[in-house]
Amino acid sequence: MSLKIQLVLKLLLWQHAVLAKNEKSPCPTSLKSQALRNDLSKALNLAFRGLPSMKAACIPDMTNLKCEEIRSDTSASGRKRTIEKCIAQVTAHSNYWGNFKVDDYESSALRRGKKCYFIFKIRTFRNKKGIKRSKLQGKHLKNKCRLEEKATWEDFGPWSACGQGQEKKCGELEQMRLRRCSVEGKCQGSDIEIRTCFKPCSTKPSPLWSEWSEWSTCSKTCGGGTRIRNRYCQNGPCLGDKEEGEVCNKEKCPKKKPESPWSSSSSAQKSEGRKFDFISWPQSSKDCKFYEFYDQYGRRLSKSECQALLDSSPNRLYPLTTKECLEKNFYLKDDRRLSNSECVEIVDRRTMFIIKSAKKIQTRDPENEEECRSSDFFYSGKFLSTEECIERLKNLESNQLDEDLSEYDDDYGVGPRSRKDCEEYEFFWDDRILTVQECLRLLAASQRRQRQRY
Repeated sequence: MSLKIQLVLKLLLWQHAVLAKNEKSPCPTSLKSQALRNDLSKALNLAFRGLPSMKAACIPDMTNLKCEEIRSDTSASGRKRTIEKCIAQVTAHSNYWGNFKVDDYESSALRRGKKCYFIFKIRTFRNKKGIKRSKLQGKHLKNKCRLEEKATWEDFGPWSACGQGQEKKCGELEQMRLRRCSVEGKCQGSDIEIRTCFKPCSTKPSPLWSEWSEWSTCSKTCGGGTRIRNRYCQNGPCLGDKEEGEVCNKEKCPKKKPESPWSSSSSAQKSEGRKFDFISWPQSSKDCKFYEFYDQYGRRLSKSECQALLDSSPNRLYPLTTKECLEKNFYLKDDRRLSNSECVEIVDRRTMFIIKSAKKIQTRDPENEEECRSSDFFYSGKFLSTEECIERLKNLESNQLDEDLSEYDDDYGVGPRSRKDCEEYEFFWDDRILTVQECLRLLAASQRRQRQRY
């Protein structure tokens, strides 16, 4: 046979070997296969050491590996043996075509899917020299999955009728609408939205302002005085001011010659400051210094209380727009909460109130005690007091902890079996150690589920 023919035959044999190697051979379905057990042990070894997966065709990727010691003893020869129970989440990789069940859950794309896990035991030996060897107990390996559903809000329903279920039948009222969560109790935020509405109380003509009157005489002949004009409301309360003022005679006053100390005392009386009561609302800091202002109960405002009326910063005490009346609650010195109509009267500068504090209205659940003190939370048709808000916060935290602990056994397959376990051992949940109290609650939840099964 010629050399050329021999080379062609060798090339064909090599190509056939490469094609046979690249074909996907079926993966074993039983853990009794030594090849499958070897690949699984290698993959677990990499997962325990935090190294990248070897991308074996029959073995999926393993993440979130967690182990817990369940039993340990020492033989007569001094060799220590430890049994640990482990759990790892399994996901497919690009080269995987094995028979193990893997995840198909993607929180960004699916509302529902499954998450799969390996639950297994390993046996570890440690001899007198401290050398550690671990062995997978294949007969205890379990491949389990569970459905996961992403909690999302549905669209809000229609608005209720204006004033439905309220004592007031007309005027400024409220209406609400509801929405549902796909997984009850798992969505963030509130399931209720409230807005203000108005229902007329009668068929009387609409309120109407009269024309402005003529300007009054200026209070000063020079140096900047004040003059005002009025108007009157017809057919009920009107929005806006019933009087307004402006500065007049802004020209500087001519300088006067100093008077002799022997002159009449009448000049001293003329130099005394005068306070006028025809300005109902301060326009500048100068007004707070030279004028007196009173609230609707006849109480005179101090200079600091007057200055607060002029504050326009984000943390101001007095509302400047009707929108703030819907977003905040305002409280007087006697802790009485202003109604929305009274708040609008302040915005329109029709009525003067001395406000002590303002709290933002929240329609969701509180996140901490500081929010309970600084905000008003609306729940079940009423505003919660600070004490009621803190009590609800504690109930929400307690219920959430009970729900989380109730899934502990489903995730890890092992938990405390007696009070002694909680006092002597440490149990992990989401990379943190449970307190003794949380461990005891987990124990009680586990015992309740066992009684329900039987």
